[in-house]
Amino acid sequence: MLDEMFAVDFEGPATRNGSPVRPSDRGELSEAVVTLGFSKSKESIDAGMERYRRFAHRVRKTRMMGSAALALAYIACGRLDAYVEEMISIWDIAAGQLMLERGGGKVELSPSEIDPDKSGIVSYNGKLNFEGLL
Repeated sequence: MLDEMFAVDFEGPATRNGSPVRPSDRGELSEAVVTLGFSKSKESIDAGMERYRRFAHRVRKTRMMGSAALALAYIACGRLDAYVEEMISIWDIAAGQLMLERGGGKVELSPSEIDPDKSGIVSYNGKLNFEGLL
């Protein structure tokens, strides 16, 4: 739709349409554009709403992408600064995680408190500090 191809492998850089990408340099939450994910269960939606309340007034903008893979690709190329979700499957984020990390961003996974087969994710440009938000 946007005529974009994101690609990454274990040895080369993350690319968009063949050109290397890098996450943004934004280091202040007040300047960050953050996407927050909401899974389908009642518990994860409730957790997501509470997270939204904590983030909404501390960041520049919030977005809801609907695709973990696209959110990670957008952080990798600097369009977004962070993506946080309580409950995600590894197959939804594996390629995006590699892309973001190859470009210098960070991905932190933790066991989901809601579903032991899923993970919580905090992914970002590597420069933001989430202290007091997570």
